[in-house]
Amino acid sequence: MNQKTAILIFAQSASLECKNKYFPKGLELFSELNHQLFKKVKKTGQPYFIITEKEQNGATFGERFTNAIDFVFKKGFSNIITIGNDSPELNHRQLWQATLNLNESKTTIGPTFDGGFYLLSFHKSLFDKNAFLKLPWQKKSLRKELVKLLENNGALITTFRFYNDLDNINDTDYYLTHNFTITSEIFKLLQINLVSKPNVSSWNSIKSNFTSTSFNKGSPES
Repeated sequence: MNQKTAILIFAQSASLECKNKYFPKGLELFSELNHQLFKKVKKTGQPYFIITEKEQNGATFGERFTNAIDFVFKKGFSNIITIGNDSPELNHRQLWQATLNLNESKTTIGPTFDGGFYLLSFHKSLFDKNAFLKLPWQKKSLRKELVKLLENNGALITTFRFYNDLDNINDTDYYLTHNFTITSEIFKLLQINLVSKPNVSSWNSIKSNFTSTSFNKGSPES
């Protein structure tokens, strides 16, 4: 256990996820995603903080996420590992590897295909709050600009494999047809949601009237 390092779980409650992402039967799915994420984190034995919408502070996603990081560092930790609940492929071994990388003064980024990240670990000396607030949060250029910022501050960056974000029901195809590292519980819940997906005309109508308030760290805003 590394008491200098804390894990920040920055994730919404299952009920709010259902409001911000359209899944026909999403409450059970997001509840299970959160449950499994907590299990992975607890398995590492590392100190952790769960920051849901109840604890988040700020008007924009960038403000809320940056303030959460600032909160953890002000608790006295030297390193942070930030994760969300929308990448079910993440496993506890990667959390341990991120910790080992920190012990070797390495920053770790777990990239997503949409230009964001599912994991970020770094030392507090690399944290420039004002610069973080100015990053293009929820834009495709986020990870590129984040890497530039960290490297300019002296970071030695190592990268995990790319993962997909589970941002809407259309992402279920990826997990059901191209991936074998999610649990059987998540797989079944994704199948249930896909079967419950409205027909094409109804789905297009829902999307046109649905205001996306995605809170993940990379997906572009609608």
